[in-house]
Amino acid sequence: MVPLLQGDWRFRRVSLWLFDVVCPRRVDGSRKPGRDYRHIPDFGYRHRHRHLLFGPYELFRRHGARSIVLLAGAPSSESGLYHEIAGRQELVSNPGVIGATLRLYMDRKTGAPKKGAQGSAIVAGSVRRLVHVLQQLDLTFDIHAMTGRQIVDLLPDEFDVWRKR
Repeated sequence: MVPLLQGDWRFRRVSLWLFDVVCPRRVDGSRKPGRDYRHIPDFGYRHRHRHLLFGPYELFRRHGARSIVLLAGAPSSESGLYHEIAGRQELVSNPGVIGATLRLYMDRKTGAPKKGAQGSAIVAGSVRRLVHVLQQLDLTFDIHAMTGRQIVDLLPDEFDVWRKR
């Protein structure tokens, strides 16, 4: 069997085959494909997660159904939750962080991210703020050995809004 990184042609083919899904037509008939790494795999650490098919595939392969909150949304775009967590290797590889993200930002009734969870601003309890707090906590705590529940319990009061929603 060919290792996945040597077989990037598979994701090129699938991306081409599903081009109407990953790059839908606009109302005027044009397309906006964006950067090449969204459709052609670039396995460097900076753009690996940005491929619209490989990034979500790798996340789901690693974390299964717990990654569903990060993968919510259209395949043609990258959610704010996904971008902030998957863009940092130390966070995306940590099952506890994925579990904490699910606990904080998943609306169990709708099966979608909670309203306002994907915002790009660094406000109290946002996913961008979560990243900053986790990076600080990692200096004192071994967050790689913690469960999602333990991480959520360790977060400061500003995350109470997301815990209670």
